[in-house]
Amino acid sequence: MINTNGELNNYLVIDGLKNNDFNQAFNKNLLIRNFTPDDSWDFLLKFKNIENLRVEDSYINSENFLKILLQFKNIKHLIYNHYCYFTKIKNKQALNKLSLSSLKKFTIEFPKEEEPDLDINYYSATSYKNKRNSITDINGYENIFINLEEIEFLNYNTYLERVLKNNDKEDINKLKKEIYWNVSFKKLSLLKNLKNIKIDDGKYETLLKLGLENFLNKNDSIKINSCLNLNDTYLKNIKILKFFYNEEEKNKKVFSKINTKLLENYNDILSNEIALNINEYKYYKTQGYNKKFKILKNKNYEKFINNKFETVIFSNCLEFLEANFSGTWNIAAKGELFEKFFKTQKNIRNIIFEFNKDEKSYKSWSSTAITTLNIFVSQILKGIPNINIYFYHEQTDEILKGKESKDEFKIFFNLLYDMYKLF
Repeated sequence: MINTNGELNNYLVIDGLKNNDFNQAFNKNLLIRNFTPDDSWDFLLKFKNIENLRVEDSYINSENFLKILLQFKNIKHLIYNHYCYFTKIKNKQALNKLSLSSLKKFTIEFPKEEEPDLDINYYSATSYKNKRNSITDINGYENIFINLEEIEFLNYNTYLERVLKNNDKEDINKLKKEIYWNVSFKKLSLLKNLKNIKIDDGKYETLLKLGLENFLNKNDSIKINSCLNLNDTYLKNIKILKFFYNEEEKNKKVFSKINTKLLENYNDILSNEIALNINEYKYYKTQGYNKKFKILKNKNYEKFINNKFETVIFSNCLEFLEANFSGTWNIAAKGELFEKFFKTQKNIRNIIFEFNKDEKSYKSWSSTAITTLNIFVSQILKGIPNINIYFYHEQTDEILKGKESKDEFKIFFNLLYDMYKLF
């Protein structure tokens, strides 16, 4: 079946190979879907003058497809959706001396976050490892796509979330080193005319929301969302600071996207979707019984610690309340450290304690944690009486209706409520 689809910007759509009549008028935009490795690609020769080719939901014989595609002279944009799989090219010499010099842009489009996950993953095989849908998976790609200027990833967070969902530490570590599966900057640098990696809308802020700032400052030629380096001016204008505690966190990301539900609940005081991060584990160290905590030297934090923050979020609050709060002297020392920080920040008006527990945490809520919180808050209020304190749990509405929460927070919510209902 061949049809035109207005939603696809006047693409001519070829849905499967069988029973198609290819005697169609020339169209610059072609979409093909639902092809198998056994299908012939000879029909594409009837469309050699297309400028934009989109491929969806297909399992493709790479060698046969590319031998036809590399005969095109006018194609400028090649797009694969997430559900395209490609066979491994067995003959490494098959594409020698062939090129697609007209191609300027290559796109991989992931599903939107609200769309169902149709990938099939199991222990020994995860789909993101086996697609071979990057042009860098092709032997000699640097000699084929000689004029490629931009690589684009759409709905990129879906890719990140699906790798994280699989919970493989080795795979998760690759996210910090490669912009896409097996797509390193070393590989990309072989594409001599590649100028930009575009993520979603191409905005600098989008990189920060996705936690991709570590890919900046990587090289002198390939930009990401049109940026080569971290924007220190942007960093200094962020008014929200987030503290968290994680001993295993090894990356040095200083930006994060604020919890969407938290944003919805406090949109009157959270002016931006981006927060600057401080991992408490790397912020200070204890010095023994009855001694003050010592602030550690950290070049990343020193870049923004003197920002004029307006709101501070204590994220994953259970970890915060259990870290270095054992013993009266530790509670006092930690409270003193943060009280001193708040006093140096003249613009802070709000502190939000985010009680959502990390699903991977083995720790559980206790009356000790709530007591510690009460002491800490009292200490802060004593030093800075005009600051606003907010407690947030994403299931507050359910708890108020008498229902249980996923993390068994209900009883401790009630303790907090009794302590602060007249606050």
